[in-house]
Order: sequence, then structure tokens, then C-alpha cells
Amino acid sequence: MLARPKSPLVSIQQYLEADRAADYRSEYDAGHVVAMAGASRNHNQLVANISAALINRLHDKACNSYTTDLRVAIPSAGRFYYPDLVIACNPETYDEMLDPPALTHPVAILEVLSPSTEARDRGEKFLWYQTIPSLREYILVSQWPRRFEYFLRSDAGQWVYRGDLTNPQNLEVHAVQQRITVEEVYNKVSEESA
Repeated sequence: MLARPKSPLVSIQQYLEADRAADYRSEYDAGHVVAMAGASRNHNQLVANISAALINRLHDKACNSYTTDLRVAIPSAGRFYYPDLVIACNPETYDEMLDPPALTHPVAILEVLSPSTEARDRGEKFLWYQTIPSLREYILVSQWPRRFEYFLRSDAGQWVYRGDLTNPQNLEVHAVQQRITVEEVYNKVSEESA
């Protein structure tokens, strides 16, 4: 596998200024800017389905779900990511020194896997997400076949893997005690375009 070419080193301030002015989103990995590729129809449909279900289920709770345009900051590591879905509970905490502010204390992050992002979502990004003290759960959603993978932080602070790899019935978002049926998650997602 070829290594991803590294961009020239830029400061956090340079990244934030460029990201504000850009017509596209990019993430920041300790000095390197990583442009975000466009997503497939299935990817977008999955994000929309899960987001709609979470918004509906959390409307009277002290938690909110957000999609790809909310930046998550890991300031201690000099990293800024745009997860597919992120859940934060009150009090929501943002790094107000950034423009726009970035969420610093999510309780759950969900990533929809794509061929171009799967290795990064499973590896580098998850390694850094684990350093967020408030994060209780990291969920990977496969486009096809229907599959959910969970990384749950135990009360002792250890990350535990649980895969729902064959015949999943529900997407369980343990951090906010919500269940979304597999039919809701995969509504209008096509196997042919996976």
C-alpha cells in the first residue's frame, strides 16, 4: 500500500484561515492539511438516514447530533477532524478561540466507511479520537454489506471492540441509549452502487 503524500507543514492558524475561505472541507493532522473527498450517493444517504433518526430520537434529550460540517478539535494533538456524525451532550464544549469554534467534548462519533477513507477511519483517526476524554463510543458503519462495528470505552477507560458483522438488527448508539433499526439506517442504500 502506498503512503499518503504529506502536504507541506502549515500552522493551525494557517489551516483555520484557509479552511474558513475554502469551498471544500479539509482536516488537519499535526501540521498537514488533508483535503476531504466528495462522498458517494450511498455514503450521503447513510449519513442522512442516521442523522434524521438521531435528530428525531434526541429532540427532547440533553444531547444533539451533528453531521459532517461540525469540526471536532483535539487541540493537545494539533488535530481537527470532520466526522460523518458526532453526538454531544450538555454542556456542549467548544474551543471558542477557533473561528468557527470546534467541538472538543463529543460523547459519540460515527464514521461511514468508504474505500478511500476506511484505513484512515480505522487507524489514524481512531487513535486520536481515543484521546478525547469525553468520548464513550466510536461506531463504524459499512456501506455494504450491512454491518456495524463498535468501539466502546469501559468505565475503566479501556476500549472494547464489538462487531455486529452478520445480520445486524439495529444500530445501537450506547452513549445516548438509542437504537435505530437496520431498515432505517439502510433505507434507499443500493447494493449496486456500493
